[in-house]
Formats: sequence, C-alpha cells, structure tokens
Amino acid sequence: MLTIKTPAEYINAPDIIGDSGKYIKKYGSKAVIIGSRTSLKVVSDAFYNGLKENGIEFEAVEFSGYPTKEIINLYSRKAAGFTADIIIAIGGGKVHDIAKAVGTKTKHPVISIPTIAATCASWAACSIIYKEDGDFDTVFLNEWPPRLIIADTRIIATAPSRYMNAGI
Repeated sequence: MLTIKTPAEYINAPDIIGDSGKYIKKYGSKAVIIGSRTSLKVVSDAFYNGLKENGIEFEAVEFSGYPTKEIINLYSRKAAGFTADIIIAIGGGKVHDIAKAVGTKTKHPVISIPTIAATCASWAACSIIYKEDGDFDTVFLNEWPPRLIIADTRIIATAPSRYMNAGI
C-alpha cells in the first residue's frame, strides 16, 4: 500500500511573512529557526516581529554546507538546549532537509518557509543527507513532512531567476 504524507497546512500569499506568527503559534511557542544567511535576512524584521507579537520565543541558527548526520545531531542538541518545541526552516532544500531531520529526531513539528521555487524539500517527508565532502550519503525518511508551509510569493518571485527556472 502506498502512503503519501502531506503537510497539514499550506498558506501562500504575497507578504504573508509578516503574519507568519499567527499561523505558527498553534504549533508551539519556542522555536529554533534554521536558515541560510541570505534567507534569514530575506524574511526581514517583519517575520521576527510577527513571532514576538504572537508570543513565540526563538533562536536563529545559520546553516551553510551540507546536511550531514553530524549537523543533524548538533542542531538537535541546540533545540534541546533551548527547550524548543518547534523547528522552523527558512531557505532552500538543504535547510529544509536539515530542519525536517531535526524535527524527526527531537519529535517537534517543523514549519517550512521556502524562499525559492527550485525545491520540493519544503513539502517532502524525506531528507537528503550528505557526507562532509558533499557526496550523497542516504535518504532519511522523516516520520512527518513539515506541518505548516508558509510560502510568501513575493519572496519566492524575487529570488534569483536561476532558482525559479530550476523549479520549473
């Protein structure tokens, strides 16, 4: 039998990033945010202020490189140390792969905020894991896909065109 796991909610609209907190708060109140340097800037103060206005505490962790087992373990420890109850991914595929694996390891729901159109990682229930040198290692099957996807269409539309083209 084939089982397809899908997110519980998908919301997309231009400039929805500022309202993200009101959607995220039903999943938790203490978040570890995993994002690339660029993506953490792209969501702007509107996102962070929206979290604060909705009573969501957060700690942002900048990710670069490859999703590896070691990084999953490191970020899982960070989430535990912060006593997070949700994981938020902001960025492209590698960021989402790490966040989903951390969510599975810590048993916390994952909120997905894609910033490019070139990936299905913000939706899928699996994570692609690499070795330190960037070679493929394994496919990590997550128990669940992200529970909530918030796609700000203005952010996605203003990403570099190579990411839009890759998504098509």
